[in-house]
Order: sequence, then C-alpha cells, then structure tokens
Amino acid sequence: EIANFARQVIKDAEEKGFFIDWNSGSFGIKLLDPQGSGVKISILNVDRNGLIYLGYCQNQLNKLGLPLELSYKLAKETAELLPGILQNTETKYTWNKYSTLKDLKPVYEDFMKVVLNYVEALKRSGERNSE
Repeated sequence: EIANFARQVIKDAEEKGFFIDWNSGSFGIKLLDPQGSGVKISILNVDRNGLIYLGYCQNQLNKLGLPLELSYKLAKETAELLPGILQNTETKYTWNKYSTLKDLKPVYEDFMKVVLNYVEALKRSGERNSE
C-alpha cells in the first residue's frame, strides 16, 4: 500500500512539473529553477524505508537570491500537518526529524497545497529579482 502511494507521489510530482532525482535507495522531488538557471531546488526526499524529509534547499535558494524565509514557511506549514513533526529550531527550512509516507498519506492533499503555494512564492520572488 505504501509502495503504491510512493508511486502516486512520483506520478503527481511529474505531472506538476517537478524533477525526480533518483538515488540508489531514495528519490528526491525537486523544482527546476523557474528562471532557467538549471539549479534544482530540493523539496522532499523519500527513502526506501518510507521515511520522508524536506530537501536541504538553503544553498540552492542562496545561489538563486531567493529568500530563505519562504523555505522556513514551507517547513513550518508542512510540519503542522504531520504527527510529531516540528520545524527545526536551528535549520528552519527542515523538520526536527523524519516523517513517514504512512503519516503523509492522510494529509497528502493539504501537504501538496502547501508545496504548490511555496513553488508559486518562489516563482514570484524570482520574477521580482529579475526585474
């Protein structure tokens, strides 16, 4: 059941234009820089055991001149959807620990709304930077 859900997450991500970065035991969902630089902004990582965590995007956002505050908001709002997860107090663009696909499944629709709002905010910020 969780494997099927992981396949659905991949399918949805691809349909929404995200880049899937395959690793030996995991995959990452990334956003290609909307401004066309080729930088891939990490969104979410899923490992072979069904653990999930937010991508480490600080360097990518800094490189693109995008505000880290957008990633802090993503971490806070997605953490609020998942049981036992909090925004990391030190690295505010991450969670305090890994979550699971099992915990993501019942809140997946709301989670994706938060992610898509984050993507739109990144796009708007990037457009302002290029003006």
